[in-house]
Amino acid sequence: MSTKQRSKGKPQWKNRDGDPTQSDMAIPIPPSLQDTLDEILGAIEECKTTLQREIGQVSVELGLLRADYQKLADRVRCAEATFTDIAPRWCS
Repeated sequence: MSTKQRSKGKPQWKNRDGDPTQSDMAIPIPPSLQDTLDEILGAIEECKTTLQREIGQVSVELGLLRADYQKLADRVRCAEATFTDIAPRWCS
């Protein structure tokens, strides 16, 4: 329940604790501004969805790159082992 208190000629709505009530702190927004805000929020949501999709795609590509890197690293280790095994025969 709120009570109306006057201070310096201006009405101020306060709750029983003396704090302004939430509903009285709200500022009415004109319909044209609300439409613009709705468009902005829609664009933000679209960007968010696109970013989430792109992050997912990058994660997949990163996983593929890691797999390719691991295969390449295995081949290098195999080549090093083969060279280490053969090199003494070539140099003797």
